[in-house]
Amino acid sequence: MIKWVNDLIDNEVCRLCRVDDNNNTFVMKTFSSYIEAEIERYSYQKKGHKQTYYLERYYT
Repeated sequence: MIKWVNDLIDNEVCRLCRVDDNNNTFVMKTFSSYIEAEIERYSYQKKGHKQTYYLERYYT
């Protein structure tokens, strides 16, 4: 893999966030992997609650 791409992946952090039906936003959990965060987001999203779940990605 290209070194700079690998460095980005190694330093990636994802937050799983939720917006409730009153438009309040909360950070639910922080992950060191986008894939793990997306799996968790999907598991919450498919439950069908009124909340919206999204990921915030950033690099350290």
